[in-house]
Amino acid sequence: MSLTDEIERLSKVESSGGVLSLYVSVDPTISYRRGHEVAAANSGLREVERSLGDASLRSAFARERDKALELLEREWTAESRAMAIFTSQPASLSKVIPLNVRVPTQANFGARPKIAPLARVADENERHCVVVVSKEDARLFIISMGEVEDERALSDSVPGRHDQGGWSQARFQRHHDFHVREHLKRALEELDTLAAMLPFKRLIVAGPEEVTTEFLALLPRTFSDRLIGVVPCSMSAGRAEVMAAVEPTIRARERREEEALLLKISELADAGGKAVLGVEATLSAIGEGRVHELAVAEGISSSGRECGNCGHLDASNIDLCPRCGTRIDQVDDILERAIERVYAQGGRVEVMFGDARESLLARGGVGALLRY
Repeated sequence: MSLTDEIERLSKVESSGGVLSLYVSVDPTISYRRGHEVAAANSGLREVERSLGDASLRSAFARERDKALELLEREWTAESRAMAIFTSQPASLSKVIPLNVRVPTQANFGARPKIAPLARVADENERHCVVVVSKEDARLFIISMGEVEDERALSDSVPGRHDQGGWSQARFQRHHDFHVREHLKRALEELDTLAAMLPFKRLIVAGPEEVTTEFLALLPRTFSDRLIGVVPCSMSAGRAEVMAAVEPTIRARERREEEALLLKISELADAGGKAVLGVEATLSAIGEGRVHELAVAEGISSSGRECGNCGHLDASNIDLCPRCGTRIDQVDDILERAIERVYAQGGRVEVMFGDARESLLARGGVGALLRY
């Protein structure tokens, strides 16, 4: 199950008995110290415990805290960098999600899982495939959350170039080119198999220009539509070198996609189309279940209110729901709750960084494309 699927599933969990969300992250230079992850977790858990005044809440929290720490000690390994743990015994929830990227260590205890940190991880770390090709070899990498998730390799025997001139050289060259082409076709077959096993959103091709040009000419549309770049890379490059070669292409594409989404939202919203900008209009659309894709500036937060009766979200300091008149509940971070609601409604979330973040902050920090 992909991280996005996990987020959507968690977004639908709710329990009056309480849900504990625990994110644990350690410095990779000291993560070999067994027990360091537990110390980090306890730091976040103590902050939550101090905030609970009600005895029944403290009892429920203690139950889930013990379960979360048990899961942490059982699942953490010397290679672990970060982990997200969600427990709620009343809701039969016990979920551990290993993360290969660092997240702030934190804990939350409430009626729903705290999924906003996962949403940010998922948004910045979509699965990519990198194909490094030469005339005889091919290596395929699936990259997810800053790490190589899977790697495949294949080799073919390709006759070398012929040094003699004339007709014999031309015939041998055609023979050589035929075998190179067959090798690249085999690489495509392996790519197709890998895509079925580990679906990816974006493709990067790497290698010598002569070979990558021929490989690109063979790409079917199902893969050419996912292509985001071609980069030079040696077939002998290690995993770290491959990651370094493709990282700028991945990040540049993400920033361009964010800017394109924001431009689309802005143009539609300004024209009175199916888009909104600003906290008030966006929260209203989420409360009505109309949001298809939510854009949120990274790091933005705001307190607010949520109506447990009709689902209305509001950033104002009010006591009664303006839609149904029911007493409305306070929410520590209404934008985090907005992210959870969009996932629960089957929508998408895009966290904006860089120039797109600054532009979105100038328009209220949030916006959305609407279903209707």
